[in-house]
Amino acid sequence: MDRDAKKTDPDVRTNVSDESSTRDVVLIHGRSPDGKGLAVLRHRENRLEHGLVMPIEHGKPIHGEVVTLQPRREFPLICDVKVEYSPTEAQSTVASDSHALAKDRGR
Repeated sequence: MDRDAKKTDPDVRTNVSDESSTRDVVLIHGRSPDGKGLAVLRHRENRLEHGLVMPIEHGKPIHGEVVTLQPRREFPLICDVKVEYSPTEAQSTVASDSHALAKDRGR
């Protein structure tokens, strides 16, 4: 009975908000209109986003992030997300490298 009391006691503090702010997960809820990808809801950084996850095709440009989805054993339509490539991170690296290059040329 103690265990059940903790579930409903409003004074019991949990760190769910701390944990959820660092978690990156998607819920697969359908297919993309062309049938090649997945329609998803993504929760990350305390934001909820909707979008499509599309397969990478050789010779085609990449739009957005490259991610790996790891389905959860207890409910495979919920997947943990691992970001393999983010264009914003790549742009900041290129910008800092360009700045260093320009600085070297100025000598």
